[in-house]
Amino acid sequence: MSADDRRLAVIGLGYVGLPLALDLAAEGFDVLAIDTSRERLRQLADGRSYIDDVADSQLAEALAAGRFRPGHPDDVAWSEATMAFICVPTPVTASQDPDLRPILAAAEYVRAGLHAGDVVVLQSTTYPGTTMGPLRLALESDGLRAGVDFGLAFSPERISPGEGRPASSIPRLVGGIDPSTTSRVARVLRTVAPSVGEMSSPDAAELAKLFENVFRNVNIALVNELALICERLGLDVWEVIRGASTKPFGFMPFFPGPGVGGHCIPVDPYYLAARAREVGFHERFIETAGDINSRMPEHVVSLVGVALNERGRALRGSRVLVIGVAFKPDVSDDRNSPARPIVAALLDAGAEVSYHDPRLERFDASDEHTPGTHPELQSVEIGEAMDARPDCVVIVTPHRDIPWDRVFAESDLIVDTRDVSHGRTVRPRQVLRLGAGWS
Repeated sequence: MSADDRRLAVIGLGYVGLPLALDLAAEGFDVLAIDTSRERLRQLADGRSYIDDVADSQLAEALAAGRFRPGHPDDVAWSEATMAFICVPTPVTASQDPDLRPILAAAEYVRAGLHAGDVVVLQSTTYPGTTMGPLRLALESDGLRAGVDFGLAFSPERISPGEGRPASSIPRLVGGIDPSTTSRVARVLRTVAPSVGEMSSPDAAELAKLFENVFRNVNIALVNELALICERLGLDVWEVIRGASTKPFGFMPFFPGPGVGGHCIPVDPYYLAARAREVGFHERFIETAGDINSRMPEHVVSLVGVALNERGRALRGSRVLVIGVAFKPDVSDDRNSPARPIVAALLDAGAEVSYHDPRLERFDASDEHTPGTHPELQSVEIGEAMDARPDCVVIVTPHRDIPWDRVFAESDLIVDTRDVSHGRTVRPRQVLRLGAGWS
């Protein structure tokens, strides 16, 4: 590895960029870490991590060594580095179309400091053709040509927040504009990954990443539909899944729930569907799976109505406690959380809604495309929540540090969307379980 490639830039210090920057710094790279959020930069300067899987001690070590240098794009140019990793969000619009504005904004910043011999690596999950299409065009606007004057590659992130699996333990992929670019990026990534698979092109690497997440989304949709069928058949979907899981080959268990959330699973199917339409292929399967999962919050609200009706109460005016609003257990991230449409629908139906989440102090139930439509809520302590005697408790996100014994002992009525009640002693018709019916 040339000495020049010891100076790197990471643009975007979220759940992907910050761990990457710190891992590279720990391996002796000089890392310029860029983010547009001055609040994030202040926290980093104070040695405080805002990412669940990054410890303050890891951040402090990198800062003390002087190898991790956070900065704002208005204040710092990345031109002293030779390789830039773009790690920015890739959301969808209100009409479920890909929104590349964060990537293109990062590209404008990178273009201003781009020199011959540099390499730009996109890590943001996106559709095949982004790296070699919109990103390439944005970077080439000053006359430098990708593949001739500078290298261009795609290397997908594979972070799984909250699972205690460090990014440095996960194999990586990279596809460059040419074999030399692929090899150059792979040499850097091998210092922070157990292995790096070199792919034939950025497009192939982009599709590999989408396929990983679409695979999960489709299988979650399948098991969510199975849960709805089980409710009508009077069967327990969780028992069915456990039974099927005893087969040692040809089966992989997935589990139903109140919907999907986070930065990838609810979004990526629409990136692939949009790209398929551009090449004249109108797929049905992938987009249908996304639609199935997006309707699960509505089903959860209907279960709350059924449960309250069991007690002779209407949804309007009932006190409903939602437990867990993060998009998955043991993280402090509520992006695309299924709790958002659940809470919004409960409020719209006239319920008095409160929530408890030990990892999220505040929660806005408004859709990101229509801000301000619902009030911001503040998490209540579990003791206060139980003392208020809610008419119904809805389990959405089962963090491990929630005192579940107390929740089940002191709640009169529970809608369990995550099978938390499995193996617990519950009272008759105390718990209505998604995909299984009454306890």
